[in-house]
Amino acid sequence: MPSPNHRTHPEHRDLPIRLIRARNFREWNSLQLAKAAGLSASVVCNIENERNSPTAYTIVRLCKALNISADYLLGLKEEMI
Repeated sequence: MPSPNHRTHPEHRDLPIRLIRARNFREWNSLQLAKAAGLSASVVCNIENERNSPTAYTIVRLCKALNISADYLLGLKEEMI
């Protein structure tokens, strides 16, 4: 279940979209991303489907695997790198 802040902060809604965009840019499916990030496939799917918000640790793992900046994933800048 999403946190209460999930609905109040627009950048939280953008995060799944940006994650999927970066994953598709790499031509990966969610399982490939999960393996590259050292996460379970359910964690990645739940973030992409807005069921859960990622922890700081998860954000770092995803950004390293995708070679993108956390600023991009969090909606603070438009460029992936």
